[in-house]
Amino acid sequence: MKFIMVLVILLLFFSSHSDASDRSKINAESGQCNNKETEKEENTKQEVKKVITFDKAAIRKVLIEEGYSDEGEIERTFNELSIIDVSLQKVLDTYLADRTIVDDFHVEGLTVKIIMYKFRCDFWNALGFMNTSINNHQLAKDLYNMPPMTWKD
Repeated sequence: MKFIMVLVILLLFFSSHSDASDRSKINAESGQCNNKETEKEENTKQEVKKVITFDKAAIRKVLIEEGYSDEGEIERTFNELSIIDVSLQKVLDTYLADRTIVDDFHVEGLTVKIIMYKFRCDFWNALGFMNTSINNHQLAKDLYNMPPMTWKD
């Protein structure tokens, strides 16, 4: 199930970026260069992304309560959490406090609850999708407009 969700996200992500990379190739081949855009890209690379803070012991306890038993899977969750944007801190903190999923945070209408419903995934996977959507608003729109996934159990 996780594989299918990851595959869908990757397909959407790369399809939304293909037009931009094609334009970059065309500009490079024609010798056109916009110095302001180049400077902006270099400055963006130098910025440090602010990420959430979390207590591994508290999250490990929640993950085990939710059925995560494989140590590798728990460690992968920690690795994924280590790159989650700080704007999702309240969403994580509220969930850890009482398993409430807040819908205060959204990108192009997309929320953690909507992701969980459409992809039939847990909070942790939805948080990762939401994090990806923060920097890719087109992906967020596509996910929002996508019908819920269905498959036979």
